[in-house]
Amino acid sequence: MEIDKTCLSNSYKSMNDFFEEMELDSELLYQFYLAFRGQQISFPMKMYDRELVRKRIENMIEQEKTVDIRQLTEVYGFSARWIQKVIKQKERRRVHG
Repeated sequence: MEIDKTCLSNSYKSMNDFFEEMELDSELLYQFYLAFRGQQISFPMKMYDRELVRKRIENMIEQEKTVDIRQLTEVYGFSARWIQKVIKQKERRRVHG
């Protein structure tokens, strides 16, 4: 799976920077995430920052791109319900100014 480096949480961004410095494949970061997420180390459960993902979705709407909720759920790990809420809020702001 390709990692969206622009939305990584700070901990994962630091690791990704380290992997790049060491010339390691970014796929290793994803494998590390799968192996250790949720354990008692200082890495967050979510790989992606909620506000950055929100901005990404809002940007997709502004650019009138297709928003595939299922795909976004798989890529970013947020619920379909949360993604739908972000979409509705953005659409309301577009309609009501």
